[in-house]
Amino acid sequence: MATILNATTSSGLVVTPDNSGAVAIQNNGTTAITVDTSQNLSMTGGGKILSNASNTAPAFGDSTGRQIGTLCKAWVFFSGSTGGATVNASFNVSSLTRNAQGDYTANFTNALSSANYAAVGNFSAASSGSSNYPTGGMAMYQNASFSAVAPTTSAVRFYMYNTAVNLAIDPVYASLAVFN
Repeated sequence: MATILNATTSSGLVVTPDNSGAVAIQNNGTTAITVDTSQNLSMTGGGKILSNASNTAPAFGDSTGRQIGTLCKAWVFFSGSTGGATVNASFNVSSLTRNAQGDYTANFTNALSSANYAAVGNFSAASSGSSNYPTGGMAMYQNASFSAVAPTTSAVRFYMYNTAVNLAIDPVYASLAVFN
């Protein structure tokens, strides 16, 4: 069992105590959040963890209040081609621009709080049996001329290349994640 804190529309806050050490938070008799005796928090019914600040993801901290992590601010999974990019799935990416072969810009739906972020990614260049497997990589904050492109709060530019054949590559599949 657990100590129950139940917010009801008829009686207000109703507290049903016990001595188990666990806590259940309810809304009109339906448990939404449980904290067990090991201090594990669980949410039922597809609950969400929300920040109280607009366009700011929740941050995770230790017992001293020091921030030790955040959630991914933006990500995209896409396929590239000479005709452009096809976004298969994304979060906080409004569009993907193909600037040149292998050279893409991910535009954020909601601007990041700062341009000091980490962008990471990977890609698959060709299907099985092809000699066009990547032996290069995905360069963040660069264009097809290998010139640096400063990250902004509204977009990140990146370039995919194969060093074995010295070519830019439009990916069969690629993913990009941004942490800030």
